[in-house]
Amino acid sequence: MRSPTVDISTKAWFSKLQNHRTGVFDYGLRLSWHRVLSSVLSYVMLCSDVARSGIAISEASLRKYTMIDPNQMIMVGPWAYPVVRIRSNETSSNLTLHAWQYKFDTTSISWRSLAKFLNVTSFPECLQYHSACPPNADRAPGGALSSKQLFAMMDSLVNATAAHGQKELRHRHFGPNSVAVRCKAKYIDHVHDWVLPQVFMVPWRRTNQAIYYHPDLLKRPQFSICAAKGPRPLFCDDLNTNYKRVCVYPYMCLTGVVWQDIRKRYHSLQAQFPDQHIDLTLVTSAEDTELNSGGIVFEGYRDFDMATIMRVLTCPSANGSVPNDISACTTEVVDEHRYEGTVFLTNLLPWYNSIAMLRGTAQVYFWLRLMCLIGGCYAARRAEETYRDKDVKTVLRAALSTVARMPCQGIVYGSPFPVACYVLAYLMDAPFIHHATHQKYVDINDAVLTYSLWDTAQFASVLMRNVWLLGMCLQLLVWSQTWRGWCPTHGVFGLPEYYLAGLSTISIWSYHVSKSFRNTDVSDVVEMPVNIRSAGTVRWSITNGGTGSVLLNGVIVDAKFLVALIVACLVVITWLWPFLRLKWRLSQLRTPVPFSAGELWSVVAVSVCWPTTVYPHKHQVTALTSFMKKLERNIRQTVRRVRQTPVQPMKESLRLVSEWPWTRDCVDWTQRKLSKVHSRDDDGHAMVAFINLFAMTDPIALWRLRFGSGFAIVILRHQETKQLCCVPASQYHKAMASNVPWERMDIVQEVNSKDMAWSDLLHCG
Repeated sequence: MRSPTVDISTKAWFSKLQNHRTGVFDYGLRLSWHRVLSSVLSYVMLCSDVARSGIAISEASLRKYTMIDPNQMIMVGPWAYPVVRIRSNETSSNLTLHAWQYKFDTTSISWRSLAKFLNVTSFPECLQYHSACPPNADRAPGGALSSKQLFAMMDSLVNATAAHGQKELRHRHFGPNSVAVRCKAKYIDHVHDWVLPQVFMVPWRRTNQAIYYHPDLLKRPQFSICAAKGPRPLFCDDLNTNYKRVCVYPYMCLTGVVWQDIRKRYHSLQAQFPDQHIDLTLVTSAEDTELNSGGIVFEGYRDFDMATIMRVLTCPSANGSVPNDISACTTEVVDEHRYEGTVFLTNLLPWYNSIAMLRGTAQVYFWLRLMCLIGGCYAARRAEETYRDKDVKTVLRAALSTVARMPCQGIVYGSPFPVACYVLAYLMDAPFIHHATHQKYVDINDAVLTYSLWDTAQFASVLMRNVWLLGMCLQLLVWSQTWRGWCPTHGVFGLPEYYLAGLSTISIWSYHVSKSFRNTDVSDVVEMPVNIRSAGTVRWSITNGGTGSVLLNGVIVDAKFLVALIVACLVVITWLWPFLRLKWRLSQLRTPVPFSAGELWSVVAVSVCWPTTVYPHKHQVTALTSFMKKLERNIRQTVRRVRQTPVQPMKESLRLVSEWPWTRDCVDWTQRKLSKVHSRDDDGHAMVAFINLFAMTDPIALWRLRFGSGFAIVILRHQETKQLCCVPASQYHKAMASNVPWERMDIVQEVNSKDMAWSDLLHCG
């Protein structure tokens, strides 16, 4: 670095400012224990972001999922489980069963759509959301069904399926009978589904199929469920029906191939009832594959649900044969078994290196940002006369004390480059994170999975990545308002500390599962051809997604929840405004800045507005004294009138608290102090150094100042007061600040920022 070329008289002026700022840095700026604690926690979380939430989705992190092919995996399940077996002699008992599996579970969508299309009258009205199911003894969500209702419901559904289209297809001799329908269904399960579903929700569209197999057909030795002739189930050719290959849990691997498992269970039931007949009804349902291709990577998913209903029949026949009209037989036993899972499609894995590079670069940048901040504070404090001859430990303690006084959230969200890196990485893997988190809280057969405290903390760390998107939006907002016609004397509008983190934290609850508002109601049931071969319908959200379609899936899920929350808060504030009579002004969201803002460092560095407690505002003492006297007088009046009019004193107290003098006057007072460069006192110069120390230690700003081409700096002297000031040359030549008498300021010296000592450069502005 070249030797400084600053004038000797100017050096003396800089030395005087450096010596005075010692008292301001050490005593004028407040340092409270809660600010120190919040800063330490914020910096620890910032520096450990990758360690807590991971750097990217890799093949190793997907080992818990079964890969079907390079772009497909089983995200949920696959599951195979028995649901219920009811004998006819048990229908007269008081036995009740949970209605959840038949009203709220996704597998029940096919049941209810088929029952609605086939007009099954014995299907309970409460399952079609026309009424509430009666509560059971343990008050489980969704209510309960009696064994009699459930027996009649399944028996009638099978009879209706067997009778449908019987004239066109003789299922006894030529093959099974089939009915297929398309339906539209709601899916409200998480909190974000419940928020304005009329606006955001995209209804599920499903293909549902019921195939009835006559007892005589099942007895044929050459019978196969996936035979080439006749109707076939939707998933005959899917790889996910081979549980040996795609199972996650060992006990599920015993299922083997689904179609072979169904045959095994048929033979097992036939062995238990050798003198009776058994029929089979296979109900399959497939959600349209939703592919969201609007993001950087594509992702999609589809559910597969299957349910088998086997009935043990007693038929009135002399020779023991089964009549063609199966309704003439008496049902003795109904047995239900289900298979389900979710297939996820994504091309995320090839993007691992890009995502890891972006997130790793941002993490390293923040490490460098903190090191530059500590190093810059150390160099600034070492230049002061008080610490010039002190040991390293003493100066380092003073530097760390200065760091603790700075708004930590400004460090987190004040650098555009790492925030942009985090946002790009977030846009890449947010769809997968959204679906993975969605399935973390999924409920299987009325059982919501629970997790440890560490799991919950890890989920929260991953879900709060949307805070970088909020941070970028805030930076763009600040940049847009300062892009043209802006002057540093206007200050910079932003959001208060911890508002971004608070909004992001609230969005975690958008994934919370509650059984109280679960809704999977079915509508728009339309018949399909009986010879349907597969459920290969694909819904591309980029063309047919609707307003809630997840063009960038996880991003929009977060955004819609946050937008709805902000709108709700604004409505509440608007409603309470006349009652509270709040004297709240936008100036409270303004950060006072010196003339170095926008020239030596980017204005987005203060996009998170500084709290008023940071500034050394002497006027606060007199304002606080006046405020306390007024508050004491108001309390005395409240005590005297509390029995007469208890509401009015409360209003008066709320109004008085809204007039807190620190937040109302401090911002304007500090901005005026910083703007008057021709009459700025030593406290004002110390505040300029403090703000510059905060913003200039950003690695990019520091590189441009010290190792890049640098900036032209002018040292001015007022013609009358002989007051010196140091500002960027561009600000002097533009002369935009009307309250500064630029025409009465003479240039003493013009230097490059690279030629100035670091401790002197801090006073430029």
